[in-house]
Amino acid sequence: LADDAAFSVTNAFLDLKQYEVVVKICQGFQERFEKSDFVSGFQYMEALGQFWQHDYDEALGAAVAVGEGKSKDRDFARYIVGQIHHAKGNPADAIKWYSKVKQQYPDAREAIEYFEEKRISLEEVSVFEPGKKVELGLEYRNVKEAALQVYRVDLMKLYLREKNLSSVTSVHLAGIQPELELTVALGDGKDYVDKDRSVTLELSEEAAYLVI
Repeated sequence: LADDAAFSVTNAFLDLKQYEVVVKICQGFQERFEKSDFVSGFQYMEALGQFWQHDYDEALGAAVAVGEGKSKDRDFARYIVGQIHHAKGNPADAIKWYSKVKQQYPDAREAIEYFEEKRISLEEVSVFEPGKKVELGLEYRNVKEAALQVYRVDLMKLYLREKNLSSVTSVHLAGIQPELELTVALGDGKDYVDKDRSVTLELSEEAAYLVI
């Protein structure tokens, strides 16, 4: 029962958060009990110990070996590999490994949904001095390109008709020609993080404009 006892000892040190000890004894136990059913467990806990010490590269080496195998610790290892890539700021790799265990771990599924979420927005109101460059701040995530339409509007008339401007983006514009249309390339649609950029609008006349 030596290998079983060794596994229990390792778990005890893990519970005590003695991660440096965990790594050291796991490496020794893998050599001592190389034919044991617990070998993959020792590899997995070694990866955990390194992960909690922020030794991500070393943790990957141990966890990937288990994650690519067929032991009972495979899914645990795959999840920790996803977490390591997540912590390292490698969302594409994190998604790859999280996808392998998204059915078993709700956290993995939620992480994928967070990374792959698509959104785009502009400031609700932007004010520019006449004669100055008009640059809008565009915030986006996982969007390849943005198509902008710029309409000149009578702000007071629009307000009186709509009563308020809370739903101004859904105002009926059919048949009205925009003052300006442009398409802005934003990337490959796989940013996985929030990004922003400035968009210059070639507008010369002083007026109120609605940008969609």
